[in-house]
Amino acid sequence: MGFALTDLFISYARGDHKEAGRLAAAMEAAGYSVWWDRQLLSGDEFSAQIEEALKAAGAVIVCWSAEASKSRWVRDEASVAADSGKLVAIGLDATDPPMGFRQFHCEDLSGWRDGADNHALQQLLRAISAKLSPTAPTPVVETVDRPKPAGPGLPLAGALMLTAMLAIGAFFMTSDQGDPAEVMDSSAPRLKEGTADEPLDVRRYDILLPEDAPIDFIGASPLRLPVPALAITPDGQQLIYTGPSQTDQSQLFLRDLGQFGVRPIQGTGGAYLPFVSPDGEKVAFFAADELRIAPLDGGAVRTVLATPNPRGGAWWGNDRIIYSDREGRSTWWININSTTPQPFTLAETTAPDGTPIVYNRVMTPMPGGETVLTVAYPGTESFGRLVALDPARGTLETIIDLPVAGWASNDSLVYVMGNELFAVDFENATNQVSGEPRLLGGELRRDDSLPQFVLSDRTLIYATGGAYLELQIARVGVDGSISETAIADARFGNLAVSPDGQQIAATVNGSQSDIYLYNLASGQSRRLTRGGNNHHPEWSDDGDTLYFAHDSSGEPQGVYQTSTSSASFEKSLILETQSFLVRMSANNLATMPVVGEGGFDYAIVDLQTGKQTVVAQQPDVEEDLGHVSPDHRWLALTVDASGRYEVVIMPLLRDGPTLPVSTEGGEEPTWSEDMSSLYYRYGTRLYRVPVSQQDGAVKLGEPETILDDPMWVNVPGYSYWPDPGTGGFLILRDNQPPTTRELRVIEGWRSIR
Repeated sequence: MGFALTDLFISYARGDHKEAGRLAAAMEAAGYSVWWDRQLLSGDEFSAQIEEALKAAGAVIVCWSAEASKSRWVRDEASVAADSGKLVAIGLDATDPPMGFRQFHCEDLSGWRDGADNHALQQLLRAISAKLSPTAPTPVVETVDRPKPAGPGLPLAGALMLTAMLAIGAFFMTSDQGDPAEVMDSSAPRLKEGTADEPLDVRRYDILLPEDAPIDFIGASPLRLPVPALAITPDGQQLIYTGPSQTDQSQLFLRDLGQFGVRPIQGTGGAYLPFVSPDGEKVAFFAADELRIAPLDGGAVRTVLATPNPRGGAWWGNDRIIYSDREGRSTWWININSTTPQPFTLAETTAPDGTPIVYNRVMTPMPGGETVLTVAYPGTESFGRLVALDPARGTLETIIDLPVAGWASNDSLVYVMGNELFAVDFENATNQVSGEPRLLGGELRRDDSLPQFVLSDRTLIYATGGAYLELQIARVGVDGSISETAIADARFGNLAVSPDGQQIAATVNGSQSDIYLYNLASGQSRRLTRGGNNHHPEWSDDGDTLYFAHDSSGEPQGVYQTSTSSASFEKSLILETQSFLVRMSANNLATMPVVGEGGFDYAIVDLQTGKQTVVAQQPDVEEDLGHVSPDHRWLALTVDASGRYEVVIMPLLRDGPTLPVSTEGGEEPTWSEDMSSLYYRYGTRLYRVPVSQQDGAVKLGEPETILDDPMWVNVPGYSYWPDPGTGGFLILRDNQPPTTRELRVIEGWRSIR
């Protein structure tokens, strides 16, 4: 069953079903179409129907109560609504919404009764009208008229207009040729993005960086993944950021907020992921798989140690750094005057379900320097969580039970929801938050869900951007040409193209992930899977079966299969406990990673018999993302034996030498059907290597770049997929450029109340 667009979706806890029913009736009386889960058909799968209705609604009313605040389902639905801009919150009792949702206005309907004074209900209808159609008249619910309290006040639309006008007047642009940003006129009325007065020492302005020194959010990072590109000194006076270099992929720049212009920090070629020491004198960064430190006064840069594929780092006091490498699979700490890192281990290394705990790319020191703020995955139930990481004790303490990036001072904690920044009162000694969240600013840029902001006790600086994770499916020719498809943008993950080139199986991410089938010519779609998380699709040789990874609370995790032509969704488990398939080859053989000693090994599985054969295993070497040649004689594979991901070719199930394909980084190899070419990706570049065979041996030509697209998105697993219809490939592209010159500044942000 599909859903036409409805006006309203009502989210509520099971114990509040009577109140939800009364609310649904009132909204329908006001002329709105309403969906709530009492409309589930007998036999319909609960979670699948709810998710489809949630996506189809124009606005989502979340009914908060004591029970709803504890409900994982209500919080999931509220998170999806907040991220998509659909959230309208109401309170059914005196309970505050859970942390993470208190920054949204919540209309108090605890005193509303049928036939009683409907002032709160009218306020709710105004909010709904603004969400659905800002220019449309507000529907009215007819009830018994009762006298309303007298008193002055602006209509809601007028108040919003005034707030918007004041906000526009509060921003000033500076450039390298202009004057420094001015303080807001003290004679003007002052409102924050809310209702409270804003003290006079709060200054808001924009800065414009030079054309030849914009911020580069990818720079030289491994695999060209977005990383935190900004850092700030503790006094809030100096901004350090990653920008372009004449000789390397990137370098660090310094902008003093009290002066014009920027200056490059010498010796930082290839830098990415900067973070400033607590004393404000040094900046640490990564370059060429090394941890390095540069004095901000212009002294010599020195290398601390080599580290493969680093993911995140933070100062742990003035003389120690904690960091993760191998894409977050290993975490270490090191004294900056030493060359020997010490492994960091948690007292509890796994979640209750046995899943290993990993960390976000963002790590920031907390007040006192003894703990680090980061996001840990997995978290409680299906959530990640904002935590205080204590390297000395090996513990994680939850601060907010949501996967929100944050920064802490002695009295405030700043965190991100959607594209907005909020502050909340924070007690550092107990890691407790309290009070009402305060909106600091909006239009925050996020890359691959990564927020781009930095702060000190005085100054908040952030890059602006649009909605994140909305991606475009595009075609790439073997000549490097890029063309659009008819498929609408969505939160896409992994893709797979049918053997006849007519359809795409695509992972679409939401509160849960599902697989949709798209017609490449028309763009029309059909949802294939329902319930749980479903991802990493792969087609059978005949196109009648789709293999995919599935996990849910009530079923075994593993690889399942389903028919692509059946009108009803039925699945069967074929490989229990395996995470996902990587690449299909002829005769329904697939490659996949398997857990080995010291990391991942690589295996081939026959999907008809379930037989698995390990084909690559080296101690302490990650082997992943491989493809079997069409003649089944060779395996092209990604390995990190050198500390950097590289592509190699090895004989399949027989002895012989391993041949290097890439030498300056590479992953995701793919054979052409005629075996005349081997393709691989590194960063935003797609390479082609000519291949020939003679006397049973493979001979390789020199790699040539056929695509360099800064908008190309790197997703987990393969990030490009063969397109049989054209002989080229399909890729996912971002909707915002990888660089920007504009930054928004809020000085005195802690005074916003």
